[in-house]
Amino acid sequence: MDKGGVRYEQGTRQAALANGERLLASKPATAALQARALIDEDRQDASAIRLLARALDLLGEAAAASSARLDAIRLSRQLPEIKAAHSAISQDRAGEVPGMLEGYLAANPDDAVAHWLLGEAFARSNRVSNARPALERAVALAPEFDMAHYGLARLHYQCFDPAAGLAALEPLMRQQPVPLDMRRFRATLLAESGDYEAALALHRALADECADHGEILIGLGDALRWVGETNGAAQSYRAALALKPPALQAWWSLAGMGGMRIADAEIPLVEERCAKARDPDIQAALHFAAAKALDVRGDLPRAFGHYCEGNRHRRNQLTYDSADFSARQAAISQTADAAFFAKRRSWGEQSSAPIFVLGMPRSGSTLVEQMLGGHPNVEACGEMPAIPALLHETAGRLGLDVGRDIVQLLQRLSASDCAALGKEYLHRTAPRRRLGRERFTDKLPHNWAELAFIRLILPNAGIVDMRRNPHDCCLSNFTLLFAPGHPSSYDLGEMAEYYGTYLRFMRQFEVGQPGAVCKVLHEQLVEDPESQLRQLLGGLGLPWDSACLDFSTGKRTVATASAEQVRRPLNRDGMNTWRRFEPWLGDLLPRLDALAAECAD
Repeated sequence: MDKGGVRYEQGTRQAALANGERLLASKPATAALQARALIDEDRQDASAIRLLARALDLLGEAAAASSARLDAIRLSRQLPEIKAAHSAISQDRAGEVPGMLEGYLAANPDDAVAHWLLGEAFARSNRVSNARPALERAVALAPEFDMAHYGLARLHYQCFDPAAGLAALEPLMRQQPVPLDMRRFRATLLAESGDYEAALALHRALADECADHGEILIGLGDALRWVGETNGAAQSYRAALALKPPALQAWWSLAGMGGMRIADAEIPLVEERCAKARDPDIQAALHFAAAKALDVRGDLPRAFGHYCEGNRHRRNQLTYDSADFSARQAAISQTADAAFFAKRRSWGEQSSAPIFVLGMPRSGSTLVEQMLGGHPNVEACGEMPAIPALLHETAGRLGLDVGRDIVQLLQRLSASDCAALGKEYLHRTAPRRRLGRERFTDKLPHNWAELAFIRLILPNAGIVDMRRNPHDCCLSNFTLLFAPGHPSSYDLGEMAEYYGTYLRFMRQFEVGQPGAVCKVLHEQLVEDPESQLRQLLGGLGLPWDSACLDFSTGKRTVATASAEQVRRPLNRDGMNTWRRFEPWLGDLLPRLDALAAECAD
């Protein structure tokens, strides 16, 4: 067939494409001629260009094939079906996309853009088992398609599989120049994998290159805090504030480090910014910064007012329902009782390596983890969201909701499911285990809510329930600007309800699983650390080692809000701090008193 020897009517183009597909395996040169003839008739035909790319690959013309694929990607993104799907994702209508693309993909199974959008839609709907093959297909079809690699890397991050995320991102690191967002994301993945030195080095390089980029300077400050370089962190936050316009979130980063990092003369400036800001995230950060600055100076009425305003701005962005959460935990307790676990006694991955340090945020869990990390047999691995990631993936695979359908999810898991999930947990947390020690900690506080799931997939894991007086704990949560992942912390009433739900759940769990939980009271640990640590280590099957008492002298990375506190010797500074706000607690105080009585039981 001559390149220009055949003209195709519109109705026969699909037949010509199909013929080209049939020729690929045996006559790629002829298939290329077929594709070029179609392209001559319509240079906007992405399907014909993709056919040409595949033929060129088979002919060994890699550069020409790559160029053709990039042309096809550009053209596909202009098609009505593709633009509609992209718009749906942008408008938080990801659930509609699979139906929108079904017919298009049936006719165009080699379109990498369509597979990428399908994967993005599944990822945003927590249907990970569907998202991964769609994104992998997009990468295989068009290795030059940056957004497909980026989407796959972000999916691995969503699943807390940072090693896989770094591998997916690696092809993008070979291009010049590497887009800034992708380099920043790589720094995030490096930190998630436990390579904090490499992450910090990349943050430094980005800050050197982009000294006028506020978010990058804040990111460098955060990374410096992880490794204890507080002065450098403060300088980076100050540099972000010196920009024009300033990166206003850095006020909270600075104030959150403790002490009088904000000068007296700067407080009115922060308060003025509070009044003028329109972005709710910036409003929340500024109110918390002003509150912390006033708090350390003893101006408690103004401080408490700013705490309330900052929490209000964040709470208004969320849809959290404390009654629904309490009902969820009660349903788990009623179902996952002693008989439930007795029937599943031999299920799950049998490793005893993991030690889950859990409980309320701001309960002293970072402190006890750092103490355990001083033991020669234990590595402190920090907060790892592997359990919630696995739970959400499992729910998506089963077509269930992790909130509403949690009981059904637990009941539907099989013995093989539990063993596979336990092994997958160990696989995803392995990159953080850099010291090769026998045991390791996972210090994600909210894991208490998923103890039934944990017990099914890792029945021999250690469980440490870290408790702190509810007055101090609830107020400490309220005075810290968390990420949206801790929605109950933005309202004191909901915080008290969350604490009560936690206590009830843990009490019922311990009844059904006697001896499974090592309970540590923060106040007792502070008053008598050696005795409490001996008891804890014994409960975890570990011998006593006095190195656990030297936690403040270690050089371990701490990537939590308690980074500065746990680098100081053990002290009582965090005890009874709630009393400074007692005049404003009103009806909440009797509720906290009742919780304190329950907590001591």
